[in-house]
Amino acid sequence: MPPRTWDRRALASTAALSVAIALAGCDGGSSPDPTTPPAVTASPTPTSTPTPTVPSTPSRPDAMSSSTAEGAAATAEFFMTDLYPHIYRTGDLTEWDVLSSPDCTFCNNMRSKITEMLAAEERVEAGAMSASNTATTEQREGTWYLVSTRLSQEDSTRIDSSGTPVSTTPGGTVDALIALSWDGGWHVDEVELTPAGA
Repeated sequence: MPPRTWDRRALASTAALSVAIALAGCDGGSSPDPTTPPAVTASPTPTSTPTPTVPSTPSRPDAMSSSTAEGAAATAEFFMTDLYPHIYRTGDLTEWDVLSSPDCTFCNNMRSKITEMLAAEERVEAGAMSASNTATTEQREGTWYLVSTRLSQEDSTRIDSSGTPVSTTPGGTVDALIALSWDGGWHVDEVELTPAGA
């Protein structure tokens, strides 16, 4: 496979998307009358602390099985609007690593952030993300693509190791340029994020 080099200067650097990028004793009184049995007080039923439900890994859209412009767009949107919030909510990098190219700076930066988050026993209730105005440019037929899209994210909340919310980051909107290649399956080669409309 040819080396993944791109002629777009916009991919020369990457910016991290703000995550918004985000929780009965006794009193020692007199003894009861020996002819009267002591009252029996029912002990309160212990309540169990609910175990947080871990979100399941998002399912890939069917279009990702195709090495077409439609497949590239579907992969780019899945990577950013489904997997990106998922890795913050769960710390699960399995699918992220499968789709990330080893040389993807953005992908590797995100992996480092998640690793640090896990080491601190924290997580982020990342706000839902959506994509709009998605367009795809074919750089090489069936092999290389550039996908541009506008990403919007709702507020996110950081949760510390005790489960307590410690901070909330407002959502926002960015423009994304995502480079992808097909080699029997999709790989994200790079991601650039800039303020919307910049």
